[in-house]
Amino acid sequence: MFFLDRWLGQSRDPVLGVHIGEAAIHLVELAAPGWPLQVRHAASEPLPPGVLRDGAVVQPEILAEVLRRTVRTSGTRLRDAALALPAGLVMKKVLSLPQPPHEDDLEIEIEAEADAILPFPREKAGIDFAVLGPTAGQPGFVDVMLVAARKERIEERMDLALSAGLKPRIVDVESHVLAEVIGLAEAERTTQPARPVAILHINDEHIHCLFVLGTELLYERELGQCLSRRDAEECEQVCHEFDRLVQLFCASTAHPAPVHVYLPGPVPPALPALLAQATGMGVTVPDPLPGMAGNPARRLPPAQQQASADLLACGLALRSFPR
Repeated sequence: MFFLDRWLGQSRDPVLGVHIGEAAIHLVELAAPGWPLQVRHAASEPLPPGVLRDGAVVQPEILAEVLRRTVRTSGTRLRDAALALPAGLVMKKVLSLPQPPHEDDLEIEIEAEADAILPFPREKAGIDFAVLGPTAGQPGFVDVMLVAARKERIEERMDLALSAGLKPRIVDVESHVLAEVIGLAEAERTTQPARPVAILHINDEHIHCLFVLGTELLYERELGQCLSRRDAEECEQVCHEFDRLVQLFCASTAHPAPVHVYLPGPVPPALPALLAQATGMGVTVPDPLPGMAGNPARRLPPAQQQASADLLACGLALRSFPR
């Protein structure tokens, strides 16, 4: 995530989870960590078409007004906020670097690496990093995940929050947020030893596939197949492509195949059963809000509900609590 005083950190204060999607803005304030999630305040407001395009803000004035309305509707008193960028606007790369004696020295090394590999000028990039752990087979080295995005995309989210009277504290990455909240759901679902799980994050234009162990994001790819018609034939094609991606994940990471897959909505009705039959995996379509304690102030009409957007807002609100 892009943490605005120390990136890739945790908020010291409670934050609102604010997910700005293509179709709606979703806002959540949580009362406590853990699953099932407990909501204190929540609201969702639809967005007119074309306000966002491929994650980039096209009509900031309209977005700001809808965000102000969402905050008012929710009834929350919090003003510190966590937001997120779509994975498509973010570049990530795992680096293997010599373990320096001090973290400040590591930051200098990462800056030098960023200058060499970024596809745009360093002064136009916001970068962050997370230390993943020792490099396998290379004593004295550590694996570090470099995360970079254009500053203008980070600032768009920050400016929207500010224009709605919020204080942006965190700008995260959607795939990392989903990994954490699905990790909580998986820990509640099973008491078996930890195994990777898969997440197929579906929207109107893309299907983003994540492989997660606990709350750690291991691997991610975008499927070439989309669900424009949302019929059985397309669902079968998604199942075949997902099966090939599972094989690639196993070969690339040496992790075992997942035994469970999560489908944050909106999900075509035929897909869960077809996916379970094709892969032999358990399939869950998570929707966090019906199971939450509390009384959300307002929900979108049923036809417009998006469980994945609710999950993202909840995952961002979880930044209020220690990991």
